[in-house]
Amino acid sequence: MKIPFSTKELDDFLNACIDFTVHHEPYFYTGNISGREGVTTDTDVLKRMMLWVAETDKGLCEDCGFGKDNIHYFRLGHHAIEVMKNGGFKAYLKQKSRTDNLKKIQLWAPIGVSMVAVIVSIFALQKPTSTSFKADVPSLRLVELQNQYEQLKTTVVRLSNTLDALPKNTPPSEPTSP
Repeated sequence: MKIPFSTKELDDFLNACIDFTVHHEPYFYTGNISGREGVTTDTDVLKRMMLWVAETDKGLCEDCGFGKDNIHYFRLGHHAIEVMKNGGFKAYLKQKSRTDNLKKIQLWAPIGVSMVAVIVSIFALQKPTSTSFKADVPSLRLVELQNQYEQLKTTVVRLSNTLDALPKNTPPSEPTSP
């Protein structure tokens, strides 16, 4: 989380808002807080700070919008006093960052687990089913080829013997018809 202001400035701001709310009224604007409790007197910076705190957590400072006099009003949030009692903005931001990170983890963890499962499934599909079967295939093919060679050799020898047994000078006989 990027913080555009120092934690000291934010602590001073919240203390000034608490002080003004306790001693005066619940609604305030930059002129009420400016210069109080060490807060900057630059109203533009103070207004950006008020808007940032209101956007970060409505429990610290609420943006009430423009009033009848066309002044931007704010109100102290329900958790502001508790935040200041529990260590101020530094502790609050540390806890908020931790909470935000846990939410991100809870959001992305199922997606990450699903992606890992898909990758493992893809690798499982590409893995050969049995390495011994693949190793046996060439040896089985070799045995089959050797058997065919032996059969062919036997046939060639038999044909050769048959041809040798035929008389050499006799013309081939004509087939007889039935």
